[in-house]
Amino acid sequence: MKTTWKILYIIYAALLLLVVGAVSKGQQEGLYFQNEGTKAIESEEDYEKFYFFYGSVGYHLRLPTMIYDNDQFTLAFFEVYRKNINASLFYIMLYPKDAYYNKEDRVLYYLTFNGDTNEKYSFDRFRNLQMYVLVNENRQAEIKIEDIKSLNPQSITITKEYATITETNEVKVIEETFETNYTIIDEHVLIEKAIHEVGFNDDALKEKGVYPQHYHSMKKYAYIFYLSIVITLIVIVLGAYFLFYFKRGKKAYIGNKKPSKTFKDYGPKAEYKDPLGPLE
Repeated sequence: MKTTWKILYIIYAALLLLVVGAVSKGQQEGLYFQNEGTKAIESEEDYEKFYFFYGSVGYHLRLPTMIYDNDQFTLAFFEVYRKNINASLFYIMLYPKDAYYNKEDRVLYYLTFNGDTNEKYSFDRFRNLQMYVLVNENRQAEIKIEDIKSLNPQSITITKEYATITETNEVKVIEETFETNYTIIDEHVLIEKAIHEVGFNDDALKEKGVYPQHYHSMKKYAYIFYLSIVITLIVIVLGAYFLFYFKRGKKAYIGNKKPSKTFKDYGPKAEYKDPLGPLE
């Protein structure tokens, strides 16, 4: 029976390590994007502001294919190429120029391509940061360029939607729209053409202005993962020790067992009295 409990404890310990590892990895990643992503967003250069996000998606250009800027937000289209799906995409980001940005505020943004067929996409906020990314119906930031081309867009409309409280304490939904001309120009879509010409040769692609995917380095925050694992291992070892190897002392019994001869003989002897009296 004891062996069975040990096996169950080993299984429990392995599962606990897996859970702690996954949670700590998530915390490490979250802290990285919160700190480093915020630094990127606070950059005064639009390129630096957006590059942190789109440069890690795949092969990319240094400059946006299209950028639209007004007093409320900056919208930027970046061409990227995802090798795993063998397709060119638009990674479309919107940066709201809100000096009093609060991640708890619920503000929705939508983008509609106005063409032969109007297609509406929604923006998702990137990890509660002051940055939005356009996503498809599967909530993935994979807007294929070929799909947009098929719409033959002539303009785009950005819709901003939020709720406000009126003077009579009623909730009112405000919808603001912004429209600008937009047409896909083949000469501006470069990556797929460059890859067809030189393949996935990074040096040759750089000569054509195409740069390889960069990867986020989270080594600075690796302590979160290792510290969590070390603490969990200590808890597992201590738990195993107290459950299976720690021996408790024997209980002392007072008054419920016959005292030993040694115990009875311990201490001063009582004075012996002869029942027949003293000898004369």
